[in-house]
Amino acid sequence: MTRFPPLAALALLPLLAPIPAVAQITKAVIPTEMGFEPHWWPEIAAPAGWSALDDVRHENNCKALTPAGQTFRDAPAVIYACATRRDGDADDLTGFLEQDQAKFLADDPGLKLERLPDMATAVGAPLTLYRQTPGKGANWELVAYGQEVDADGQTFFLTFVLSARSPEALAKSQAAYRAMVAAYR
Repeated sequence: MTRFPPLAALALLPLLAPIPAVAQITKAVIPTEMGFEPHWWPEIAAPAGWSALDDVRHENNCKALTPAGQTFRDAPAVIYACATRRDGDADDLTGFLEQDQAKFLADDPGLKLERLPDMATAVGAPLTLYRQTPGKGANWELVAYGQEVDADGQTFFLTFVLSARSPEALAKSQAAYRAMVAAYR
């Protein structure tokens, strides 16, 4: 049996490194009463048993998913992914994450934020994951934060959210959420 010499094997290591990919950001210009508005959102695939809601995505630069046959308003849990173009409000992902969490804490000072182990997309892009437990009548959420550059060279902050009306709905929907995030390229 022939074996690779150790030095030859080391020479092959660069071939095993992940190849950087560009974010799957969909961009659209939507006509409004005041003219045209640019919108963008991450292209996410609905995991088994879930479906995409085309009517929600333009409002907040998000794409939303619900359990099949349910609406955004009546579903026990929803998944959505948002893209925020880096435009100077936050210089880096840490600043964006802090600003985003500060908004939620202002609305619910009793909100509990728990840092969880990082997640990764299909191309290995790291995502910082938090569990949000409401202090008052809000939803239980898992929120993963990331940053990517699209094909045009624009930097976007990505937010992948599982939002549930109860801790049980959050637990029941976690596998679908994790599958969606893991499939994102």
